[in-house]
Amino acid sequence: KTREALEPRRQMAREANDRQRQAARVAETLAKSSRSKKRERERINLQAAREAAEKERQADLRREELALR
Repeated sequence: KTREALEPRRQMAREANDRQRQAARVAETLAKSSRSKKRERERINLQAAREAAEKERQADLRREELALR
């Protein structure tokens, strides 16, 4: 086969590779986005847990103060 006869196949292969690479980039971007959202949710949950623990500690201190009076 001549080079000209093979060129359409090469072109199709290049385009298929480009589409595959593009799909991989999109998938990676979505995965990063999903991971960052998950981390943000975890951070918010940790913050809420810390605040709840601090409120509980303050309440315990107030109860102890009242008990000492």
